[in-house]
Amino acid sequence: MNKKRVIALGALVLAIGVGIYWWASGASVWTMTEVPVETKDELFGTTSIQWEPGFRLGLEYAAPAAGGLLVIAGVLLWMVRRDRRRTAGTERPG
Repeated sequence: MNKKRVIALGALVLAIGVGIYWWASGASVWTMTEVPVETKDELFGTTSIQWEPGFRLGLEYAAPAAGGLLVIAGVLLWMVRRDRRRTAGTERPG
């Protein structure tokens, strides 16, 4: 396999991984540095939301990261295809 193709496939896998991580962490639009946790008061039976430190990746970081990786993969695959066409046209039978 060509180096460019391997790097392009790696970039595609990373882009898919970023998308899966974003979706698995809640698919929120904005990055959260605190996570809401619902707590129940046993004495009164009420529930409240407490914010605890945590991280959930937001779309404002996930989309540019995945998009940049997809652009890199696309350019590299285009270069591989262009190089393959150039070498295929210069070969002579016989």
